[in-house]
Amino acid sequence: MLAIHGLNFGAGSSDFLIVPELVAGTTGAAGISLEEPLTTVRARTLSGNTWSALNESTFVRPSQFDLRVKEIMYHPADPAPDSAFEDENFEFVEFKNIGTETIFLEPVRVTGGIQFDFSGSDVEVLEPGEYVVIVENLEAFASRYDVSEVTIAGEYSGRLANRVGTFSVVGAMDESILDLWYVDAWYPQTDGFGASLYLVDDDVPLDQLGWRESWAAGTTLHGTPVSYTHLTLPTKA
Repeated sequence: MLAIHGLNFGAGSSDFLIVPELVAGTTGAAGISLEEPLTTVRARTLSGNTWSALNESTFVRPSQFDLRVKEIMYHPADPAPDSAFEDENFEFVEFKNIGTETIFLEPVRVTGGIQFDFSGSDVEVLEPGEYVVIVENLEAFASRYDVSEVTIAGEYSGRLANRVGTFSVVGAMDESILDLWYVDAWYPQTDGFGASLYLVDDDVPLDQLGWRESWAAGTTLHGTPVSYTHLTLPTKA
Protein backbone atom coordinates (compact mmCIF):
# COMPACT_ATOMS: atom_id res chain seq x y z
CA MET A 1 0.00 0.00 0.00
CA LEU A 2 1.31 3.44 -0.92
CA ALA A 3 -0.20 6.33 1.10
CA ILE A 4 0.34 9.98 0.17
CA HIS A 5 -0.01 12.67 2.84
CA GLY A 6 -0.53 16.16 1.39
CA LEU A 7 -0.21 19.18 3.73
CA ASN A 8 -0.90 22.85 3.00
CA PHE A 9 -0.79 25.53 5.74
CA GLY A 10 -3.62 27.55 4.26
CA ALA A 11 -5.86 27.76 1.23
CA GLY A 12 -3.73 30.55 -0.30
CA SER A 13 -0.33 29.22 0.80
CA SER A 14 2.37 28.69 -1.84
CA ASP A 15 3.92 25.85 0.19
CA PHE A 16 2.64 22.36 -0.32
CA LEU A 17 4.20 19.27 1.27
CA ILE A 18 3.76 15.72 0.02
CA VAL A 19 5.15 12.87 2.13
CA PRO A 20 4.91 9.38 0.56
CA GLU A 21 4.88 6.36 2.82
CA LEU A 22 5.21 2.76 1.67
CA VAL A 23 4.03 0.06 4.07
CA ALA A 24 4.81 -3.57 3.25
CA GLY A 25 3.06 -6.58 4.68
CA THR A 26 2.57 -10.29 4.12
CA THR A 27 -0.50 -12.19 3.04
CA GLY A 28 0.35 -15.41 4.84
CA ALA A 29 2.27 -16.92 1.92
CA ALA A 30 5.50 -18.71 2.79
CA GLY A 31 7.45 -16.98 0.03
CA ILE A 32 9.47 -18.57 -2.74
CA SER A 33 11.57 -21.60 -1.89
CA LEU A 34 14.61 -22.14 -4.12
CA GLU A 35 15.18 -25.89 -4.18
CA GLU A 36 17.56 -26.11 -7.13
CA PRO A 37 21.28 -25.39 -6.80
CA LEU A 38 20.99 -22.59 -9.36
CA THR A 39 17.76 -20.65 -9.93
CA THR A 40 17.13 -17.70 -12.26
CA VAL A 41 14.12 -15.54 -11.29
CA ARG A 42 12.55 -13.31 -13.96
CA ALA A 43 9.94 -10.71 -13.00
CA ARG A 44 7.98 -7.68 -14.25
CA THR A 45 5.84 -5.18 -12.35
CA LEU A 46 2.43 -3.96 -13.51
CA SER A 47 1.66 -0.24 -13.32
CA GLY A 48 -1.87 0.44 -14.50
CA ASN A 49 -2.04 -1.35 -17.83
CA THR A 50 1.69 -1.23 -18.50
CA TRP A 51 4.28 -3.87 -17.61
CA SER A 52 7.83 -2.87 -16.74
CA ALA A 53 10.91 -4.17 -18.50
CA LEU A 54 11.92 -7.72 -17.62
CA ASN A 55 14.37 -8.01 -14.73
CA GLU A 56 16.18 -11.17 -13.77
CA SER A 57 18.53 -12.38 -11.05
CA THR A 58 20.29 -15.69 -10.52
CA PHE A 59 20.49 -17.20 -7.05
CA VAL A 60 22.95 -19.90 -5.94
CA ARG A 61 22.16 -22.10 -2.95
CA PRO A 62 24.82 -21.43 -0.32
CA SER A 63 25.09 -25.10 0.69
CA GLN A 64 27.70 -25.76 -2.01
CA PHE A 65 30.11 -23.62 -0.01
CA ASP A 66 30.16 -26.45 2.55
CA LEU A 67 32.10 -28.62 0.09
CA ARG A 68 35.66 -29.36 1.27
CA VAL A 69 38.65 -31.23 -0.06
CA LYS A 70 39.47 -33.74 2.67
CA GLU A 71 42.27 -35.83 1.17
CA ILE A 72 44.73 -35.49 -1.70
CA MET A 73 46.88 -38.30 -3.07
CA TYR A 74 49.07 -36.15 -5.31
CA HIS A 75 52.17 -38.39 -5.62
CA PRO A 76 51.23 -42.03 -5.06
CA ALA A 77 53.72 -44.76 -4.27
CA ASP A 78 55.13 -46.64 -7.25
CA PRO A 79 53.18 -49.75 -8.31
CA ALA A 80 54.81 -53.16 -8.67
CA PRO A 81 57.41 -53.38 -11.47
CA ASP A 82 55.12 -55.55 -13.59
CA SER A 83 52.13 -53.23 -13.21
CA ALA A 84 50.40 -51.84 -16.27
CA PHE A 85 50.05 -48.46 -14.53
CA GLU A 86 52.27 -45.52 -13.66
CA ASP A 87 52.36 -43.99 -10.18
CA GLU A 88 50.36 -40.95 -11.31
CA ASN A 89 47.46 -43.20 -12.34
CA PHE A 90 46.69 -43.78 -8.64
CA GLU A 91 46.07 -40.12 -7.83
CA PHE A 92 42.77 -39.14 -6.22
CA VAL A 93 41.03 -36.22 -4.51
CA GLU A 94 38.38 -36.77 -1.87
CA PHE A 95 35.57 -34.30 -1.08
CA LYS A 96 33.20 -34.08 1.87
CA ASN A 97 29.97 -32.23 2.61
CA ILE A 98 30.75 -30.66 5.99
CA GLY A 99 27.40 -28.85 6.22
CA THR A 100 23.88 -29.75 7.31
CA GLU A 101 22.16 -29.45 3.91
CA THR A 102 22.31 -31.43 0.68
CA ILE A 103 24.87 -30.18 -1.84
CA PHE A 104 23.79 -30.38 -5.48
CA LEU A 105 26.97 -31.23 -7.38
CA GLU A 106 25.76 -30.63 -10.94
CA PRO A 107 27.00 -27.02 -11.22
CA VAL A 108 30.31 -27.72 -9.45
CA ARG A 109 33.58 -27.85 -11.40
CA VAL A 110 37.24 -28.40 -10.52
CA THR A 111 39.68 -26.18 -12.42
CA GLY A 112 43.41 -25.54 -12.47
CA GLY A 113 45.96 -28.34 -12.36
CA ILE A 114 43.14 -30.85 -12.73
CA GLN A 115 39.75 -30.41 -14.38
CA PHE A 116 36.49 -32.14 -13.56
CA ASP A 117 32.86 -31.27 -14.24
CA PHE A 118 30.36 -32.89 -11.89
CA SER A 119 27.53 -32.28 -14.37
CA GLY A 120 28.79 -35.29 -16.30
CA SER A 121 28.82 -37.52 -13.23
CA ASP A 122 26.23 -39.98 -11.91
CA VAL A 123 26.83 -38.56 -8.43
CA GLU A 124 24.31 -35.71 -8.37
CA VAL A 125 24.07 -34.89 -4.67
CA LEU A 126 26.20 -35.11 -1.57
CA GLU A 127 24.29 -35.48 1.68
CA PRO A 128 25.62 -34.02 4.95
CA GLY A 129 28.69 -35.96 6.07
CA GLU A 130 29.03 -37.86 2.79
CA TYR A 131 32.22 -38.20 0.73
CA VAL A 132 32.93 -38.44 -2.98
CA VAL A 133 36.19 -39.13 -4.82
CA ILE A 134 37.50 -38.13 -8.24
CA VAL A 135 40.39 -40.15 -9.66
CA GLU A 136 43.06 -39.92 -12.33
CA ASN A 137 42.49 -43.42 -13.66
CA LEU A 138 39.50 -45.49 -12.62
CA GLU A 139 41.01 -48.83 -13.67
CA ALA A 140 44.19 -48.19 -11.72
CA PHE A 141 42.24 -47.00 -8.68
CA ALA A 142 40.12 -50.16 -8.73
CA SER A 143 43.26 -52.30 -8.79
CA ARG A 144 44.49 -50.76 -5.52
CA TYR A 145 41.25 -50.04 -3.62
CA ASP A 146 37.95 -51.77 -3.00
CA VAL A 147 35.71 -49.53 -5.11
CA SER A 148 32.57 -50.98 -3.50
CA GLU A 149 33.46 -48.90 -0.46
CA VAL A 150 34.13 -45.67 -2.35
CA THR A 151 31.73 -43.28 -4.09
CA ILE A 152 33.53 -42.28 -7.28
CA ALA A 153 32.28 -39.37 -9.39
CA GLY A 154 34.64 -40.10 -12.30
CA GLU A 155 38.04 -39.42 -13.82
CA TYR A 156 39.54 -35.95 -14.00
CA SER A 157 41.80 -34.63 -16.73
CA GLY A 158 45.22 -33.18 -16.08
CA ARG A 159 47.32 -34.34 -13.16
CA LEU A 160 48.26 -33.31 -9.64
CA ALA A 161 51.71 -31.76 -9.50
CA ASN A 162 54.32 -33.64 -7.48
CA ARG A 163 56.05 -30.52 -6.13
CA VAL A 164 53.79 -27.47 -5.82
CA GLY A 165 50.19 -28.06 -6.83
CA THR A 166 47.08 -25.95 -6.97
CA PHE A 167 43.49 -26.27 -8.08
CA SER A 168 40.14 -24.58 -7.47
CA VAL A 169 36.51 -25.58 -7.05
CA VAL A 170 33.95 -23.24 -8.64
CA GLY A 171 30.18 -23.04 -8.96
CA ALA A 172 27.79 -22.43 -11.84
CA MET A 173 28.52 -18.70 -12.02
CA ASP A 174 32.27 -19.34 -11.78
CA GLU A 175 32.07 -18.17 -8.18
CA SER A 176 34.92 -19.52 -6.09
CA ILE A 177 33.94 -22.25 -3.64
CA LEU A 178 37.50 -22.94 -2.56
CA ASP A 179 41.08 -22.50 -3.74
CA LEU A 180 43.93 -24.58 -2.40
CA TRP A 181 47.54 -25.41 -2.98
CA TYR A 182 50.07 -27.76 -1.45
CA VAL A 183 53.84 -28.17 -1.35
CA ASP A 184 55.64 -31.51 -1.28
CA ALA A 185 58.19 -30.17 1.22
CA TRP A 186 55.46 -29.82 3.85
CA TYR A 187 55.46 -33.57 4.51
CA PRO A 188 58.07 -35.58 2.55
CA GLN A 189 56.26 -38.86 3.26
CA THR A 190 53.43 -37.68 0.97
CA ASP A 191 55.87 -37.25 -1.93
CA GLY A 192 55.88 -40.74 -3.44
CA PHE A 193 56.24 -42.72 -0.20
CA GLY A 194 52.61 -43.82 0.07
CA ALA A 195 51.08 -41.23 2.40
CA SER A 196 48.26 -38.91 1.41
CA LEU A 197 47.70 -35.32 2.44
CA TYR A 198 44.55 -34.78 4.49
CA LEU A 199 42.74 -31.78 5.96
CA VAL A 200 43.20 -31.70 9.74
CA ASP A 201 39.80 -30.15 10.52
CA ASP A 202 36.53 -29.54 8.66
CA ASP A 203 36.43 -26.03 10.08
CA VAL A 204 39.74 -24.85 8.60
CA PRO A 205 38.98 -21.36 7.18
CA LEU A 206 38.88 -21.23 3.40
CA ASP A 207 41.65 -18.65 3.29
CA GLN A 208 43.95 -21.06 5.14
CA LEU A 209 43.69 -24.00 2.73
CA GLY A 210 47.15 -23.14 1.43
CA TRP A 211 48.76 -23.31 4.87
CA ARG A 212 50.93 -26.23 5.94
CA GLU A 213 49.26 -26.23 9.36
CA SER A 214 45.89 -26.97 7.75
CA TRP A 215 47.13 -30.32 6.43
CA ALA A 216 48.77 -33.44 7.79
CA ALA A 217 50.38 -36.55 6.37
CA GLY A 218 48.39 -39.75 6.60
CA THR A 219 49.75 -42.79 8.40
CA THR A 220 48.05 -45.36 6.18
CA LEU A 221 49.73 -46.78 3.09
CA HIS A 222 48.02 -45.53 -0.10
CA GLY A 223 45.71 -43.23 1.87
CA THR A 224 42.16 -43.71 3.06
CA PRO A 225 39.64 -42.71 0.36
CA VAL A 226 36.38 -42.65 2.37
CA SER A 227 36.29 -45.66 4.68
CA TYR A 228 38.83 -47.80 2.90
CA THR A 229 41.95 -48.64 4.89
CA HIS A 230 45.32 -50.13 3.98
CA LEU A 231 48.46 -51.23 5.73
CA THR A 232 50.23 -48.90 8.10
CA LEU A 233 53.04 -47.00 6.46
CA PRO A 234 56.50 -48.40 7.16
CA THR A 235 58.63 -46.25 9.41
CA LYS A 236 61.22 -44.30 7.45
CA ALA A 237 64.81 -44.59 8.58
